[in-house]
Order: sequence, then structure tokens, then C-alpha cells
Amino acid sequence: MNKDELVDYLKKTNMVLQSGKACFFIGHVVFDAYVTCEQAQGVSYDSMLCGFKNKTFFEMIPNQALFRIAKNNYEEYINNHKHWLKKRKKGTELENALKEIWIFCFKKNVTNKQLLQKYKRAISLSNDWWRYYGIIQEDKGEILRELIIPYFEKRFGMSKEQAQRFVEITSHPKEQSEFLSERKLFYEICLYIALNNNLKGLLSHRLYDELEKDSVLKKKIDIYITKYFFSKTDFYNYQILSTESVLKDVGRGLQEHTLQDIKKELQKLNFQKLKIEKTKQKLLEKYSLNQLDKKNILFAQSITREGDTRKTSMMTQLYYIFTLIDKIASLKGITYQQIANLTPEEVEDLLQGKKFSDKHYEKRENTVVLYEPRKKRTCFYGTDADDLFKAMNDFLLSDKEIKGNVASKGYSNKNLQTGVVRILTDPINEQFYKGEILVTTMTRIEFVPIMKKAAAIITDEGGIASHAAVVSRELGIPCIVGTKVATKRLKTGDFVEMNLKTGVVRKIKYELKKNEF
Repeated sequence: MNKDELVDYLKKTNMVLQSGKACFFIGHVVFDAYVTCEQAQGVSYDSMLCGFKNKTFFEMIPNQALFRIAKNNYEEYINNHKHWLKKRKKGTELENALKEIWIFCFKKNVTNKQLLQKYKRAISLSNDWWRYYGIIQEDKGEILRELIIPYFEKRFGMSKEQAQRFVEITSHPKEQSEFLSERKLFYEICLYIALNNNLKGLLSHRLYDELEKDSVLKKKIDIYITKYFFSKTDFYNYQILSTESVLKDVGRGLQEHTLQDIKKELQKLNFQKLKIEKTKQKLLEKYSLNQLDKKNILFAQSITREGDTRKTSMMTQLYYIFTLIDKIASLKGITYQQIANLTPEEVEDLLQGKKFSDKHYEKRENTVVLYEPRKKRTCFYGTDADDLFKAMNDFLLSDKEIKGNVASKGYSNKNLQTGVVRILTDPINEQFYKGEILVTTMTRIEFVPIMKKAAAIITDEGGIASHAAVVSRELGIPCIVGTKVATKRLKTGDFVEMNLKTGVVRKIKYELKKNEF
């Protein structure tokens, strides 16, 4: 398709738009895999579009493609559970193979020839990870809304709201989410230091070397780094965790929380999980379930759990890939940003001695790429890219209403939530204040400390099995996901009302009540 045909395609096709931080390089690794997933998934993907601008990507996927993959996985689970499990096992095997390459490249003095060989193998493994595993749950669990919720609505004569609540609760994983487990381990480190005045003093004076001499503390931090080394990785870059970086985070945590706060946080992390489990048990006892009912519930639990495990696995393998290309950039005397603006094939060329001009790197800062099944990708630059970005933006803003899916009503189970919005894209470097409503494109592990401060959450992306949905339920806070446009239509400081029955978010004027201040 040329540019004009592509604009027409966007107008006629029901598209799902997602956005976030991402680099040009990883876009090709992911989306080349998606449009060549037929052998791995048994069904094909459609043409998709991805734009890269100012370290942000905009991804447009035909909705029918997402549903086709998700429906195929549902049918596999119901009809051929062993094959379904085998596909998921493949994801773990690929991740482990990537780890072996990473260890080889960073634990030995590799030659340029070895590095080229290992790099090519790493990209092949990553492509396969996205074909077999990464593509799973790309619909963010919307298959539950399309198939599972209507099934129980009809099966037990429930209202749509009752059926959604039933599926939300019964599909919630037995295990605590990996992301809240990270917070629990982090708070345990905070608590250990908070209970020891000597350690608190060393931390306040930033004497990290002295803190490392405490063997118990060092062990706790080592366990944390081993388990969550990937936790500050996104689709654009990575950060290496170290004892010092963890202690700096702990220092900030202790500035924000008293000893009592930390103890309460640890209690809360367990309380809501137990509450969900009790509610789940009551629901399951209330209804007489046949074999198909049980299979549907187990599928919903598996898909919801996948939202957690997939994201953890995704960030892990991205960490391996990003550290590898950063090593290549360093060896070739270029910056991480420059290598992140190359295609996977161009990095191979770089390893074989090819050099690229500054203009070549720079033009990738404003690019739209078309990925088509069984065809080479097509890149659009300059004014063509600008025209396509405009078409994507027009598509995004065509719906005047901000409406998503209610993923959690929170502890209070009320129908309305009001508050002040804060748009957040970078949770590590941007400020967020307790009691604000977090509005973002999607959430990841580094968002969890922010999510714990939020009065409520609104996301552009996601379904009732997405990361934001699962974590918000475990935190007991209201959440609306999948609005598509919240980060575009709202701005920091807006006062909004979230309708937790309909999923509609609207800006309202806030009038001070008498004697409020």
C-alpha cells in the first residue's frame, strides 16, 4: 500500500490504537513477528501500522486480527488443552535460550564474529517469543468480554454487569500478581532499615558501602535484584539495578512513608487478595457449575494470569535484547539512541563494518512503518509520515466520548469516582501526588508505586484482564481501562467524574464548598 491507500485503509478498518514509549529497533522485532505468526498460532494477522515519534510509538492493529488470535486460543484451550499449554511452555524455553546468549555475551570476551552470531540468534529467538507467546493477550483479555461474559450472562440469567463482576472475581489469579509481590519484597527491605536506627542513619547519609556490610540487608537486596532485575525496562530502554540504586529507591520510600505506613502497606497487600479470594469462593458456591462452566472459568483465570506472566517475561527478554544492542553500540562507538534507531538487519550490517550517517539515524525519529503479512515492511518518512500521523490522530479523536471498560470499582464499590487527573508517561522521573487520578496509556511494573498512591486509574489501553485491571483490583481502587483517548482528551489538573457502571469519564467543573479550606 502507498500512503494514500493506507490513509483509506485506516478510515475503513476497525482499528485498535495503542501507544507508549518504544524505540524504532524493537518495533521491528515485535511487529515482524506478529505479521508472520500464522505457523505459530494457526491463524494469520492483518496488516498493521506503527509510528515512531519523539521516543513514542503509536500502534494500530485491526480489531478483527486481535479477536481472531484470541478466539483461536480460547478454542484451543477448550478443545486441546495440552496443545495450548505447549505453546505457553515455548515462551519460557525461548526466554531461557535468550538468557544463555546474554550470559555468553557478558561473561566472556567475545569476538566480533561470535557477537554477530549470537546477536542473529538472539533476534531470531526474540521474534519467535513474540510469535508464540508475546502475541498472546495482545487483546488485553477482551476475549473475556466478547465470549466469556456473554456466556455466563446467558447461562445464569445475569445482567451484563453481574456477569462481568462474576468473571472479574472468578478469573482473578490465585497467586498474588508479580508486580505486587515486587512491592512486598521492596517494603520488607524498607521495614528492615526503618527498624534499625543505625541503618537509617547510614541511609540518610547515603553511605551505601557501609549499608552493604549488613549481611541480612545485603541478602534481601540481592534476592530483590535477582528476581526483579528487569523492573526498570520498557519498550524504549533499560536501567541496570544495583545495590546502590535499590537503596536510593528505599531512601525515597522512607521519606514518603513512616514506619507505621510501611507496616500498613504490607498488611494491605495481603488484605485485598484475601478479600477477593473469599468473594470468589462465595460466588463459586452460589452457582452449580458444569464442566463447560469450569473450563470457561479456568480459561479466564489463565488469560488473566497471562497478563501478569507475559508482562514479566516480556520485560525480561527486552532487557536481554536492549543490553545486547547497547554493548554493540559501545563497541562500535555510537550511542544507544543511534543503535535504537536502526533496524535489526542494519545492526547486523553495523557488526560487519557498515557505517551510517547522522541523517540516517535522525530520520528514524519521525517514521511510520507498515507491516504486511508475507511482504517486506514499508517505511514512510518526512511529509508522508506527517500525513499518516495526522490520519492516525484523526482516527483516535473521532470518538467524542471518553469511554472504557470498568475493571475495578474499588473497596467502596460505589458507582461514581471524582478527582483531579495527572497524566503520566514516565513513572520513574515524573511527579505524582497521593489522591490524584492516574491517567496513562498502559501500566507496567514501574507504575505500581504510583498506582498505590492513586485514588483511581484510567488507561488508554487494556481489558479486564490487563495489568492495570488486575493490580487495581488487588489494590482495591477504581479503574477504567481501554478508553483509547484519555491521555489525549484529558490534561493534568482536570477534575473528572468516572462512572463505574458505564465506563464513561467526563470532565466536570469543580466548585468549592463553603468552609472547605
